[in-house]
Amino acid sequence: MRATAIAAPLLAGLVACLGTEQSPGPTQQIGGSAEGFSCSVPADWTSSNDRGAVILHPPGSSARTIAIRAVPVNSPEAAQKVIDATDIVLRGLPSATVSAKREVSASLPATAYRLTFTPPNAKGLYKRTHVVLVGERHVFHVIDTAPSKVAADDATRNQLIASFTEEG
Repeated sequence: MRATAIAAPLLAGLVACLGTEQSPGPTQQIGGSAEGFSCSVPADWTSSNDRGAVILHPPGSSARTIAIRAVPVNSPEAAQKVIDATDIVLRGLPSATVSAKREVSASLPATAYRLTFTPPNAKGLYKRTHVVLVGERHVFHVIDTAPSKVAADDATRNQLIASFTEEG
């Protein structure tokens, strides 16, 4: 009976921990009117620019990246064409398996894709969560990519998406 009295609270605490994501901690704002967006990312992440995209890097790791790209659009029809093209491109990646496509709760209308694929010249499978956010003047691609063996960090991506705003 005494063991049950001790074990029950421990089990409840374990279940509570497994059911929640940890907060990523202190954040920094990235982006601005030149990029067309702003959002919050962990303070210890770094950013760079490559071919028109903002590339985010977690500390001490080059295996995972989050790329953010803004595509200017001038109508809802143009935005829909970008979304349709994204679906085609993702399904056309080498060895791609799109396991989920769903609407997500975000500051802008958003659709998320989860997939695995093998990049050209890569050794092994990669996983990607690709979120497409539709603003008034842009469609934004938030592309979280890592080797399949790298642990997922949905909390950071979810924080970024929740804080995402169109600028300029």
